[in-house]
Amino acid sequence: SETTTFTATSTTTPIPGSCYPPTVGMDKDTSNCSGVFPPDGTCFVACAEGYSGIPEVFYCYTEEEGFIGTPPTCTSSTTTTSSSRTTSTSSTTSSTTSTT
Repeated sequence: SETTTFTATSTTTPIPGSCYPPTVGMDKDTSNCSGVFPPDGTCFVACAEGYSGIPEVFYCYTEEEGFIGTPPTCTSSTTTTSSSRTTSTSSTTSSTTSTT
């Protein structure tokens, strides 16, 4: 049996002259930071789907520096619920002995 594994990687090349989108982690969404040009460019970095937090503004002053800003603090907004069931069985045995 033969197994073939493919690994795909994706890179985004910014538009020439624009700031490269910030690298801030998988829990953040930088999708509106593409195609932003210095010196007055801004974008909001928000929390990715499944996370919550207050978006933060990033600034693009120069292409060389890229975006400058403080990433939002994102916390998971999904909940994990677990339950367990315990079943207990007991039995009682009695015996009666009679002698005559």
